Amino acid sequence: MALFILAGKATVWSEIEVDIDVPFIPFVLSIFHLLQHVPTDTSLVVESKTIPTHKHFLLLISPVFKSMFLHDTAKVEITDFDFKTVKSVIDYCYGRELKDLSIDTIVSMLRFSDKYTIMAITDEFEKLPSANLSVETFCTIVRYAYDCNKKTLFTKCCDFFKEHQDELKTTDKFAKLPPALVTTVLKSVFILKTNFDILRHAHKKNINSVVEHLEQSFLKQMTLQDFCLGRLAR
Repeated sequence: MALFILAGKATVWSEIEVDIDVPFIPFVLSIFHLLQHVPTDTSLVVESKTIPTHKHFLLLISPVFKSMFLHDTAKVEITDFDFKTVKSVIDYCYGRELKDLSIDTIVSMLRFSDKYTIMAITDEFEKLPSANLSVETFCTIVRYAYDCNKKTLFTKCCDFFKEHQDELKTTDKFAKLPPALVTTVLKSVFILKTNFDILRHAHKKNINSVVEHLEQSFLKQMTLQDFCLGRLAR
């Protein structure tokens, strides 16, 4: 301990040493680091680009890949996903760092993991879409929930739509959503029982994609007798 007096002020300075037991936490190596010495023996071909990988690693992470590699396959061509999505999935499973992931990429990775049953992606990423719902991301997320039958996420999207309907319906992305999807959202949110109820609501709210979709459906179902009865009713 030391005592200092400067300009009439006394300052006491002391030093204390404390011993604390800190447990040893080892650095966990990624699969990528563990397999650096093992040559890749297969590849995924996406958009004419190649992603080198290890066959047995793919067998471990995906039962779908396991089925595909029952025969001696040198490569697998993937045509229904873009290169960035597949590369991001493989990099993540290997333990490589992913930077600046957008919600579009995350949803694409979830779609890929859904198709190929890659639980490492699903378990880690499945809560991200609901946590990132916004007017900007709504269409990407609701389409994923609808296409992949994610009921809890779809319900949350419906709740979000109820709160932001006027903002969402004016966006270009919303106009490009499949009419059947929007019809399902409207039916769920506003408890509309029939397609006529949905059509009336869509007319009132100027949701033209649904109006056109349902009107065409009604016209196809209409018989000559229905048409004549409608004329007489007038």
